[in-house]
Amino acid sequence: MRRFWTALLCSASIFAQQAPAPPAADGSRDGPPVRLYRGEVIAMSYSGGAGEISLRDTLYRVHTCDLTGATWIEMNNRRVAPAAIRLTMSAELVAGMRPSAGGCDALTIYLSEALPRWSAARPLATVPSTSGFLDNLWPRGNLIFTGTVRSAGQSELIVRTRAGEERRMRVRDDTVFSTGGRIVGLADLEPQRRVHVRAGRGYDGSLEVYQVTWGDILQPDTAAQTPKSSPNP
Repeated sequence: MRRFWTALLCSASIFAQQAPAPPAADGSRDGPPVRLYRGEVIAMSYSGGAGEISLRDTLYRVHTCDLTGATWIEMNNRRVAPAAIRLTMSAELVAGMRPSAGGCDALTIYLSEALPRWSAARPLATVPSTSGFLDNLWPRGNLIFTGTVRSAGQSELIVRTRAGEERRMRVRDDTVFSTGGRIVGLADLEPQRRVHVRAGRGYDGSLEVYQVTWGDILQPDTAAQTPKSSPNP
């Protein structure tokens, strides 16, 4: 019996030494905990291989992490330099937390241009969105053009304005086409169609189109608006 208990205690000791360590609170077993922050870039500084970036999420909380030379910054599936980070951009930041010293290090940053904020009169259900936090960012489509469509393709829209100028605009993945209050596709936009365009400058300075609207303008009923002559007294 004594030999049995001795063998059992030895087995338990060996099992305890070989058992893997319990996972951390964030689910990782090795290295510092990692968190994901999403929001709008409100502050950024970088010089000499070091700096910091601040994001504001949809609850108006500010998260600030350090930037290093090892931080991977990506936009449009390409790595970019820290100089490409601009205010009002939307970002997803993978941060390595520092429990001992506090703060966090930016490990990976995914950048994208902010989507325009739609008017409150527009039904939000008609606006396609893949991530809810982008819908509340500051608008960027602050340029308005009215003219005639010269050509409309998957990548470029050319509009001839009233002044006779041709405006070439890049078609975005989230460009909205609407007519008669309905959301339609690019295929419904015909050449020579008179349109109202809302556009803005992209990260490279070129024009990007955010919304194209067209439709028939109702003519006023002149007969109904003509005042009736009053009878002679």
